[in-house]
Amino acid sequence: MRYQAIPPTDSLEVLLFSVTTIVFWSVTMEVRIMQVRAILNRLADGHRDPRHSGKGRFWNLSREEFVNGPIYGKKPIEPRDPANSFLIQILKGPVDGFTRMPPGGPYITPEDLAFIEQWISDGAPDIDGIGAREYTT
Repeated sequence: MRYQAIPPTDSLEVLLFSVTTIVFWSVTMEVRIMQVRAILNRLADGHRDPRHSGKGRFWNLSREEFVNGPIYGKKPIEPRDPANSFLIQILKGPVDGFTRMPPGGPYITPEDLAFIEQWISDGAPDIDGIGAREYTT
């Protein structure tokens, strides 16, 4: 049996449908940034580099600080442009005199790298920015 969405018929149903859609969309975006952070935390945990303990893990800061950095004097993420994002470059490394991160490994898996690249291609969204903006429009 196939089910088909029934379009809302009155303004209250339209409002509830819209809010539900936006909340679902926002939670999905939030989950992706959390997954990106988890991937990077796993890499740092596996390496045990003291520079990436506590506050050294810039990716666990606010989305704004995560995207703009700086790390090693560079902006980590260029939203919608993973190829020019220093985070991607250094994870693939070496680049600009820096070794591949984390130094000596373990290195990011191709699947995790592709996930982060897609997140950046999508604008590196976070519920604080894109979700809130979508909700108010």
